[in-house]
Amino acid sequence: MTPTGGTAETSAGGPRRPALGWVILPAVSFLIFTTVLRAPITAVPPLLERVQTDLGMTNVMAGLLTSIPVLCFGAMTPVASSWLRRTGINAGALNALVLVFIGSLVRSGGTQMLAFLGTAIIGAGITLGNLVAPMVIGRDFRRHTATMTGLYSAAVNVAVTLSTVVAVPLANIVGWQTAAAFWGVVPALVAGVVWAWVFPIAARSVRPSIAERAGLKTDHESVLRMDIPAAGTTVLRSPLVWMMAVAFCGHTFAYYAAAGWLPKILRELEGMTEEGAGAAASVFHLTGIIGPLLVPVMFSALRWPVTRVMGIVCGAWLVLPIGLMVAPGWWPLWCGVSGVAQGALFTALFIIVIQRARTIDENRQMSALIQTLGYVVAAVGPVSVGWLRDVTGGWMLPLTIMAFALVAMTVCSQVVARWRPERAGAAS
Repeated sequence: MTPTGGTAETSAGGPRRPALGWVILPAVSFLIFTTVLRAPITAVPPLLERVQTDLGMTNVMAGLLTSIPVLCFGAMTPVASSWLRRTGINAGALNALVLVFIGSLVRSGGTQMLAFLGTAIIGAGITLGNLVAPMVIGRDFRRHTATMTGLYSAAVNVAVTLSTVVAVPLANIVGWQTAAAFWGVVPALVAGVVWAWVFPIAARSVRPSIAERAGLKTDHESVLRMDIPAAGTTVLRSPLVWMMAVAFCGHTFAYYAAAGWLPKILRELEGMTEEGAGAAASVFHLTGIIGPLLVPVMFSALRWPVTRVMGIVCGAWLVLPIGLMVAPGWWPLWCGVSGVAQGALFTALFIIVIQRARTIDENRQMSALIQTLGYVVAAVGPVSVGWLRDVTGGWMLPLTIMAFALVAMTVCSQVVARWRPERAGAAS
């Protein structure tokens, strides 16, 4: 949404300025929605040993449990993309929240089968949400792409941090099943009520009455319409989009491997307690809140070139696996620096996606391709890391594999950063 400078009503003294609360309401509603896009998944890793014990899972099975949502992100993204094209963005977001709500209840049913089934349902819901988020930014906040993408990523990391820190203490009180369900049921319910009011299914964007009170322009669909396919060639023919996809693959592989196993890595390398390891691992997610907020500063305020931003962010991301191999005792530094970087990398990459897309439909195509490949590769992360830990009995080789994934991310990110617009094809 972009302020038009006008208002819906006038008073005796002239035009009345819209109330700030109405202006920011669409943005706040969107950010509440984004809190559901990771927390139902990241609440499980700190509880993984309890889940394994109660449900009789091996390390590989536990790794698969944490990988299912990510596999859904990849395998179901083409279906989700097609679904959104038919239902529209507003309805698609509500569909996503309903699936997360139901999946969270099923996952805590108390059997292996229900745990895997519920996790798959959660994954399907979040897959829809992953596509909805950049489309909403492109549709409603296009003039503030960097800021809203940064806030989106920061909101996700806030929810992830809370779920990681609170998971074990909450499980000590109500049990792991209720603790795991909480992070999907409650946020999805709250987000669903707010979203349905601000972004009703019948509207093409925000509710007209809210837009009127906020003085917001809502006729931008004439420029960014969902039902107009991207002109020219398909994004499948854009080398730039494929490079962004490979960069995203490296990032997601390392991120989900770290999110799934970091508590156990810290327990075994540093002898931490279960609760202490969960709190320590939350540093990685907590500092991830900062990274997305720094990206708009680097791009807009400091006017750094994309090559410099990507170089700094990728270098900082590499600190985690290398640092844990060389000096695990310095884990607060490694988790802090790389936490900032992982949040910043996601934000920077999708700022490029949103800005390069000429229509909402092209935004959908680009996001679908990048996320399909990225999350399919990411699903291998927790499983392969768990398997390598079982085979080798240590964390050196798993951490090395994570580092290689981040090197590939760094190389491709620099290619993307140096890409001249006239060479970008359909995504230029």
